[in-house]
Amino acid sequence: MASGILSSVLRLADKLSSSVRRSLAGAASSSSSDAPHVVEDDLKKLKCTLEAIESVLRDAERREVREESVKLWLRELKGVAYDADDVLDEFEYELLRSRRSFSHPPSKPGRKRKHGEVQELATLPSPLDDASFRRRMVLQIKEINRRLDAIARDRTRLRLTEADGPRRAEKAAWVSTSSHAQPSEIYGREDERKKLVDLLLSADYGGSNVSVVSIVGMAGVGKSTLAQLVCSDQRVSQHFDVKGWVGVHENFDAKRLLHEIIFSVTKSLCDLNEIGALAEHLKERLQGKRFLLVLDDVWNEEQVLWERLRLALSSGAAGSRVLVTTRIEPVARIMQSAAAIELNCLSDNDCRSLFERWAFDGRDPKANPRLVEIGRNISLKCRGLPLAARVMGGLLRYETDEESWIDLLQSDVWDLDETGNAILPALKLSYQHLPVHLKRCFVHCVVFPKGFVFKKDPLVRQWMVQGFIQAAEDDDDKAPEDVASEYFDELVSRSFFQYSLLEFGEEEKFLMHDLLHDLARYISGEECVVTENSDLCDLSAETRHLSLTPYGSNVKMEFKSAAKEVPLRSLQLIYTVPYFYGGAAMLDFNLAQIKLPTDFFSKFLCLRTLDLAYTAIEELPESVSNLKHLRYLSLRNTKIRKLPESVCKLWYLQTLDLENCSDLCELPSGIGELADLRHLLLPSIDQSFVCIPSGIMSLTNLQELSAINVGGDGAHCGIGELKNMKDLRGDLYISGLRNVARGGDAKQANLESKSNIQRLTLDWYAHQSDRKCSHSKLSSDRGYYDTKAITAPCEFFEDESVVLENLRPNADVVVLHIRNYGGKQFSNWLGDPSFSSLQTLQLYMCEKCEYLPQLGDLPCLKNLYVRGMPSVRRIGPEICSGVKKFAALEKLEFEWMPEWEEWIGVGESAFPRLDELALLGCPKLKHFPVTIAPSLEKLRLRDCHQVAAFPAPHSLTSLSIAGACQETIWSCILNLPLLEEMEVVCCEGLTALPLFNMPALKTLAIEGCSQLVSIDCGGCAPNVCDVASSSTSSAGTLVGLHNLVSLEVLKIEDCPMVRFAEDERLPPKLKELDISCCPALMEWCLGPKGSAQLAAVPEVIVDDYDQDLVNEIVMDTMNEESDTMNEESEDGMEDD
Repeated sequence: MASGILSSVLRLADKLSSSVRRSLAGAASSSSSDAPHVVEDDLKKLKCTLEAIESVLRDAERREVREESVKLWLRELKGVAYDADDVLDEFEYELLRSRRSFSHPPSKPGRKRKHGEVQELATLPSPLDDASFRRRMVLQIKEINRRLDAIARDRTRLRLTEADGPRRAEKAAWVSTSSHAQPSEIYGREDERKKLVDLLLSADYGGSNVSVVSIVGMAGVGKSTLAQLVCSDQRVSQHFDVKGWVGVHENFDAKRLLHEIIFSVTKSLCDLNEIGALAEHLKERLQGKRFLLVLDDVWNEEQVLWERLRLALSSGAAGSRVLVTTRIEPVARIMQSAAAIELNCLSDNDCRSLFERWAFDGRDPKANPRLVEIGRNISLKCRGLPLAARVMGGLLRYETDEESWIDLLQSDVWDLDETGNAILPALKLSYQHLPVHLKRCFVHCVVFPKGFVFKKDPLVRQWMVQGFIQAAEDDDDKAPEDVASEYFDELVSRSFFQYSLLEFGEEEKFLMHDLLHDLARYISGEECVVTENSDLCDLSAETRHLSLTPYGSNVKMEFKSAAKEVPLRSLQLIYTVPYFYGGAAMLDFNLAQIKLPTDFFSKFLCLRTLDLAYTAIEELPESVSNLKHLRYLSLRNTKIRKLPESVCKLWYLQTLDLENCSDLCELPSGIGELADLRHLLLPSIDQSFVCIPSGIMSLTNLQELSAINVGGDGAHCGIGELKNMKDLRGDLYISGLRNVARGGDAKQANLESKSNIQRLTLDWYAHQSDRKCSHSKLSSDRGYYDTKAITAPCEFFEDESVVLENLRPNADVVVLHIRNYGGKQFSNWLGDPSFSSLQTLQLYMCEKCEYLPQLGDLPCLKNLYVRGMPSVRRIGPEICSGVKKFAALEKLEFEWMPEWEEWIGVGESAFPRLDELALLGCPKLKHFPVTIAPSLEKLRLRDCHQVAAFPAPHSLTSLSIAGACQETIWSCILNLPLLEEMEVVCCEGLTALPLFNMPALKTLAIEGCSQLVSIDCGGCAPNVCDVASSSTSSAGTLVGLHNLVSLEVLKIEDCPMVRFAEDERLPPKLKELDISCCPALMEWCLGPKGSAQLAAVPEVIVDDYDQDLVNEIVMDTMNEESDTMNEESEDGMEDD
């Protein structure tokens, strides 16, 4: 850790020495103690002292895990290094300010620089010209040198030895092809896994609806991993209605635990704060539901606390389980476990296999039998603990020479057996052998509370702003984000981070094992503090990183100004609930309420990271402009409406995170001054149209610009301002393209050269918010333009097809959306086979286009969505033009195509890999090829009134039909042996529904079919003529349900004419039955024959709510939304 900050200070001192030397060139010499030349001399001395100390750091960091005196020496050194970094960083900021003020001097009217006029280097302004600033710098640097001299003298007393050569970042000798073990590769736990699954699924409830099963074992033995593995088992997932996971750890706080359990099982926060009310709320939410709740890492041994929780869980249905993991055997007794699995250490063979899995991953162990033998002895020292074996193996996968393996085997750290087992020595050894750049990244993660689930990208951005990322030695052009990503991947491969198996969402999420968290805490000391207390007055002088962790809902935190300056480098509010569930957006009433004094930031001048995400903050205090060192500012999911203009003086800012800020109206006009900005994360277009001022063209370091709204005047950013943002990556959403007048303007954006953009949206919709923002008013006040003539005259606008032609993206784009395009035809590039990476294409609300583009030759296109194209009347063979004809297409969806009448000219098997097809809102479509997809699995039809037949291969597993349709369509469902899900909704005119030969059907939902009188589930399919004639049958019966032998879920809603046959038998595997607004069916259910059978169904809902009232409420809501849209439209017309 100390070596990292020391290296940063050395680089900065060297850089500033050069800058001072240049600024002093030609300056008169002086013998004064605070003369400018003294600053240069002190910087030289600082650099020499740091180099002397750095030479012994390797030995010091090797010994810190076992010698307290060395650990304290490093801690003191780190404190001085932080202070030096702050001083030099401020010096550099003032240099930057001087030069910027020179670049933009106040000029007299009419004053122009003469041609060839150049400012001499020696006359560039310098902050050292200011005597008071120079004096302060001299005093601060001298004080740092004095403290460093004392630290340097202690080298001899501690007998620290110098390294043989200059220290360089260690580099892996090879790269693993697999970064983590799959659940199926967990060693030596198969018997325990099977036993635990059987216990969770057992019908023996032990006399109680809710029973407790415990996993007991020492730290690092794999209790949580086994619990995760079991919870991911498909049988377990399907068995329970509700599942939740809560990390308890040492603090068994009843109120907090109830809050977290409620959120875990309901995915929503509870605004109650009394324990009794929380317990009652939890009981209500679990009432009648079979749940599985995992309480991970329980330490509590107080019976009364468990009794409170047990009562709150008692309302669950029979078969509910609480799975507890604990290190303490009495905990299992106190929690009245019906069964307990004692998890012992792995056998020597299993431990060796696990070690070799990580140490030799991607290599053949037999290629070096000597390493295998040494590894066997190392695995024995792990004493059967999976975490130790995994971490040690992860360490040695980067070492290929025999000497490194022997050094590890013979290390005396193994003798530091403070806990009676090998776990801490193994972890300390692994940390000791980490490369320096990984050590500081790992230890910094102690800013997260135990059990915290984090994502990769936000973390690596924080590493960057804290100065942890070194430039890549082998590639000067490699972005710091890529280097940091490699650091993260290496920590995963070394098992310092592990995948979180239980989290949802597309992005992978990670966590640190509790023991590794303990190790990081041990190394960091008081440098990192995690607390719920918002009183910042009593922080230790050593504290540099502070994380506040509120919990529950209606959180209120009032901050007080510190009495003196606090040298924090990061301040974060970590609202654990939204982060645990993937960082999803939260509703306003769930946001943490915080109150910041106006002078709050004036006491935290050293901050590099400020994270106020998931709070209800509406504005930042002006004192934020004092944070000269700030590089990371997150206001994600807050109620912020506008940033103060002073934010634009935070010239070091690299990340500005405003995602999910739905109230945000605009960015400050000086945003273009933030030349170091790399990540500008804005709310999505459907959350807020954020006005972006002109001038962002200077943000040439941007890596991420999630959304940009192109303005219609000179006060707002134009499309051409993207020109020099060559490094943009990830997602880019461009809206307001209707404001782009000419193809040449679009071409300036140079999208084709931006090879790292993977997901691109081109949206022509132009929101009118830019007409009311402060940028428009400011420009008008300055006389830049007339607000009554914001957009260019129509005659200056070229057709939108010309604009689209010049917006060709890079050939590596993966996802492309084109929305609200007003041209009559698409560009030819859209189907160019050179787009070899394009997997998803969406054409949305392109209302004037009469024909689809030729897309058949896109080699990797998997998903095609065509939505809202009312001018298309015919789709012919041209869409499939080319040789390959949609060779990779898997999902095809057409929606709201009101004038589409025919789809012709498509040959048999034109879509060989298509497995999902949707036709939604195509009322005039008649001709439709039914043999285009031989392997179709999912089909959805809605409001396709004229379609007489649809593709129904035997491979079909899911079918949904909604809206009025032709009678002949039902003959297509007579033989679907693999169908598992079927939905029939609002099919007016349908009187008879044949459900023959569906042995695999698991879910059946029939809703809103008011004329349906007969549902026949007989075992044999009739001929087509019989099906057609049965549609007029008036025999209102539902017969043969028992023939649906696999049916598990049956829902029939608002079908008043359907009734069960008197002797009807329910399907043998039925688990859920929902009958609503069907009086005849309800009568059977409530009668003696129905009641007897329903007793065997785990979940039954029989309800008779007023469907007419529901319809009325829905219509009123739709009318209100329509009125709102009309009002907005009228407002827009008035603006025009």
